Amino acid sequence: MNADGLGSHQQRSLLSKPVLDHLAGLGQVRRLAAGQTIFEQGSRDETMYIVESGTVEISFNQGREHKRLGPGEMFGELALITGGHARTASAVAVAPSTLREIDQRAFEALLTTAPAESVALMRSTCAYLLESEQELIASLRRRNRELKQTLDYLRRTKEDLDIKELLTRTDELTGLYNRRCLNHRVGPLLEEARLKGADLALILVDIDGFKQVNDRYGHHSGDIVLSKLGAVLRTQVRGTDLPCRIGGDEFAVLLAEIDRSAARALTARILDAVRTYPFDMVGASLQITCSIGGAMYHADETWECLYQRTDQLLYKAKQSGRDRVVWEPESEQRDAPPA
Repeated sequence: MNADGLGSHQQRSLLSKPVLDHLAGLGQVRRLAAGQTIFEQGSRDETMYIVESGTVEISFNQGREHKRLGPGEMFGELALITGGHARTASAVAVAPSTLREIDQRAFEALLTTAPAESVALMRSTCAYLLESEQELIASLRRRNRELKQTLDYLRRTKEDLDIKELLTRTDELTGLYNRRCLNHRVGPLLEEARLKGADLALILVDIDGFKQVNDRYGHHSGDIVLSKLGAVLRTQVRGTDLPCRIGGDEFAVLLAEIDRSAARALTARILDAVRTYPFDMVGASLQITCSIGGAMYHADETWECLYQRTDQLLYKAKQSGRDRVVWEPESEQRDAPPA
């Protein structure tokens, strides 16, 4: 892993044995305790490092993925080759580790005594930089898509609410509607469904094990998870839907003019999108799942009745193992009497 490049989804190849053999006799050995900093982002020096034992974590700002390196992997070579390149990441030993420091003097010795291995080292660096560039492009494209979706979402919001109303009816952390907006909009949506005889569904979404995230990683990390879940919901729901954060890690989405089959398909996509979304942050790579309860609106029932039925289904999803969607059985949907 190069501390001056981007993280990679794939494990970086270990240095070849001939290169490692030549580097083993060069430079200085540095032993670190767990938690000891190797260098900070923005620092300048001309040293690259080879992990001989232990584990090193490379972390970036601005949501870029952190990486962990083990024996036989190198990092920081761009600073060595370019001469004093500013570090674009921080490096910390996450376990007791032994590193070999290769400075300019040691690198020049490698060039003199082992030119073939020197070329192999620089080829490895160039290949990794190319891979990093490709990942950066892919990341920028994904961020651009998310930004476009967010802008589209805000445009739809502005059609219904003026700026003042928007500030009072959206959740600051996630950008979704808040409980106040849900309470304001649910009456007209249910009335519209009654008049048109159209289908309408409610889903309730709850993050699995969210308390453990806060307890283990802190409330700032919990806020990041909530914000990213909001991004998932924005990208999965339709323009006619009403996605809301109603409190804590609880979310509700009213799905307008949708039949049962389409509603079930949409909730399945949300469940899968949460599983695969990169909930990565400095110091942690979290596997986040959610539980979802879903129910179709019964003609002439109250909002309180619809919400209570859906909340019971969410509870069933939690009790039956989490990371799943539980819908009310279709027979109960058809036969349930009006509230």
